[in-house]
Amino acid sequence: MKIAIAASGNSLDADFAPRFGRSAYFVIVDSETEEWTALPNPGMGAGGGAGVQAAQVISNSGAQVAIGPNFGPNAFNALRAAGITMYSARGGSVRDVLAQYKAGQLPEIRAAQNVGRHH
Repeated sequence: MKIAIAASGNSLDADFAPRFGRSAYFVIVDSETEEWTALPNPGMGAGGGAGVQAAQVISNSGAQVAIGPNFGPNAFNALRAAGITMYSARGGSVRDVLAQYKAGQLPEIRAAQNVGRHH
């Protein structure tokens, strides 16, 4: 299964991003092989629609799971429509977040969160 993790950098050792739609990268990890790739987030500097752009990148990657700190209504609805399950994490490296996911320690997000404006 492919897992997309919001990241501040382009590696497993990068910090987990504090904002999903405006993260610098999404690290896509195969949970079976732990092979990974980092995809830049085109919505990082967008004036609006960052969550939807992020959701499109993740959907196009083939990921079945997205992990971020939270998911606003637009990102949540776009990811849900694509059949992607969302989980919340709070910090550490991408590698830490992956380990937490594999250990079943991350809560599933079942509703959009009001995250307010970021700019």
